[in-house]
Amino acid sequence: MKFFSTFTALLFIQFFLYAYSGFICEIQEDDELDPWVDFVFLVDISPGMDTKLQVFKAGLGQFISSLQKEQVDATFSIVTFGGYPSLLLGTTYNVSHFITIFNSLKATGGNQEASLEAIRVALLSNLGADFQKVCNSTIQRKVLKLKKPKKAPSSGPDTRSDEEKNLYTSEWNAKSQRKLINGSIWDKHLNDDVENPQNLCQLQYRDGAKKIFILITDEDSDMPTMEKYRFGNQSKEALCEEGHNFLQRCRFSRPQYEPNFEPKAFVQADEFSYQYVKLPTDNMRLSPGFELELSFTSRLLMEKKC
Repeated sequence: MKFFSTFTALLFIQFFLYAYSGFICEIQEDDELDPWVDFVFLVDISPGMDTKLQVFKAGLGQFISSLQKEQVDATFSIVTFGGYPSLLLGTTYNVSHFITIFNSLKATGGNQEASLEAIRVALLSNLGADFQKVCNSTIQRKVLKLKKPKKAPSSGPDTRSDEEKNLYTSEWNAKSQRKLINGSIWDKHLNDDVENPQNLCQLQYRDGAKKIFILITDEDSDMPTMEKYRFGNQSKEALCEEGHNFLQRCRFSRPQYEPNFEPKAFVQADEFSYQYVKLPTDNMRLSPGFELELSFTSRLLMEKKC
């Protein structure tokens, strides 16, 4: 299958993970995709990502069409970061719900872009319990125009409408979903989110399914937002967000979370600020805490067969 050959430019960003132990993990495109996949989209919503998000939104139709054509049994979930990592959409088969929520994304998050932390939370926390702002099923119902299904009365005539009986959420929802997935492997799961709304706010993986994490960002990974997800002395090692003063302290008491590296030089950037710059070398390394985080995350991805 040539799914990746048509969509690689949009979704798969080749990157290298360099760890303190010398371990290197190279994530590359592949021409084959498992027929049973759990997709997790990890999306940077920090300021400045708006234009880049539009590119991904424009390509979702091609992405879905490729999966449908190959009859891939897929689930979708959306995690955001830029500030505390959040579960925006829990695991769903419903492609229409996935597209609706993805298209609602805006670059309104914070500047601390801890992408490696988001990956680990998605893999290690129970049903996404460690996400700081877990999605709310009431909000999801409002966004997706979901109506709570009514059960058939235990006695007497069934007075429900045809829409209620079929658990379709609205005329728009029914038409758009059937146009997109009628006859596909997803058709049998059309009503899952309506019947089980709690799944909208849980991150679940199916036994035996391939996990594919799609990371959308334009930045390196900052220090984790949650202390229990940090490694070593990252809190002390991290550099300042907005540069330093001559005493090597953060300007204007700005936060300190940028990844540190060696070797570097402390130079004056302008009349009032200083910054650390990389020195030309083939042996550039992250500081110990950041290297440890990178190594652990890369090994975790392989251990979980992502």
